[in-house]
Amino acid sequence: MTGGLGCGGGGGGMWGGLGRGGGGGGMCVGVWSGWEVEEEEEKKEYIGMSRSLEAYKYFIAGWVSELLIADIKQGNGSTSCIITAKVRHSQSLNEEALRPWFAMEKEGPIIAAHCSCVAGLGEACSHVAATMFAVESGANWTKKESCTSQPCGWVLPSCSSFKSAPLAKIDFTSPATKYKNFDKQELHPSSCATPRTKKQLVSMEARQKFLETLKNSGIKSASLSLIPGCNENFIPEGSFLPKPLSTLFSKDHTSLTRTDILQVAWQVYNTTCISQQQVDLIEKSSRKQTKSRIWWQQRAGRVTASMLKKVLHTSPTNPAPSLIRAVCYPQDVMFKTPATRWGCEHEKDAVKAYIQDQKHHTQLTIAEGSFTVDLQNPFFGASTDVRVQCSCCNHRVILEKEAWCYCRKGEEGDMVLCSNKEFKVRLFHHKCTRLTKVPKRKWLCKICSAKKRSLI
Repeated sequence: MTGGLGCGGGGGGMWGGLGRGGGGGGMCVGVWSGWEVEEEEEKKEYIGMSRSLEAYKYFIAGWVSELLIADIKQGNGSTSCIITAKVRHSQSLNEEALRPWFAMEKEGPIIAAHCSCVAGLGEACSHVAATMFAVESGANWTKKESCTSQPCGWVLPSCSSFKSAPLAKIDFTSPATKYKNFDKQELHPSSCATPRTKKQLVSMEARQKFLETLKNSGIKSASLSLIPGCNENFIPEGSFLPKPLSTLFSKDHTSLTRTDILQVAWQVYNTTCISQQQVDLIEKSSRKQTKSRIWWQQRAGRVTASMLKKVLHTSPTNPAPSLIRAVCYPQDVMFKTPATRWGCEHEKDAVKAYIQDQKHHTQLTIAEGSFTVDLQNPFFGASTDVRVQCSCCNHRVILEKEAWCYCRKGEEGDMVLCSNKEFKVRLFHHKCTRLTKVPKRKWLCKICSAKKRSLI
């Protein structure tokens, strides 16, 4: 005869004779121990060790379900039974449940055991032991009061399906705590723990005061970056910069006449403005000059000091295309010659020489140059190499330039570099040196050549 295992009162139903201790003759937990417990203290220690097993955790977690029993009458008059159940995988919840079973005598001894898992082939695994724990728990229920004499209670329900849930709704109660609450026959295992006292919510004033203290501590807290009113320090400074003038370009303007273009330009001129904060931010962000991306972006479209003379002398009705390209796309028309390369490499040497020459000034300070935009006329700008300040004189700026040639004129046309690094004048025009082509080897100017010959 096969039937489900109940836990009713009275005679105990199918659970009769399967209890631990007493006249029942021991418990199925003896399957994996192999020895009997006689002393009370040893019995308590043994029970504590058995509850630390993985099989016990399977049972408490609700992995065991569908317990069935079949009676077997033997020829010698003894009565045995086969008990089977379904046990779910602890790590693979969607796989088919395992089918452990074991045969035992009604007095308690285990005859055989088996499971459909790999370890069950050896007739001993945690799934079989978890089924035995379920049988033990049901047998113990027969010794307790009937449900009619006290509030109803239920065994831990088996888990047939699993759904994802937020962490706040998941019960993380340990198996040991669940077992204690299970013995107390609480109604819901998830509510067995002592109810937490309701905490008083923090007032908005206290919360705002805490945030202000955290903000003024001098340490950037990542949590403040998401709170409006406290995330000013996390906003990149580049977001406050004015839009580059190159963004004013529109393909729609290419089909306009010159008169319409002038009207659009006049509207843009009257509506474009810049704040002092943005001027200071441009100056601060462009101190690396040619190595700064912002330096190139803010120069585009603005008339700089080096371009002012060419802009004033070009034809308003037909400006030079090269000039327009130099103003609107300065990065595309940049050039490098041996002379300019040498000047960039020796800029710091020039600054050191200037500081040494001006050290008699009181409280002399040297600041790195940058790109400065005119506040009243934001279409004008100028780049300085060094800014100088002292308490005895006014502010002044320095533009580093190399000394040119014998004629002392600016850089124009083809130029050649003198190989003597100690001579102040390094760059010379081809026409002044009467060179017809660029020297392939080291070249000395006539002054350095004369000095070299005199030493010989």
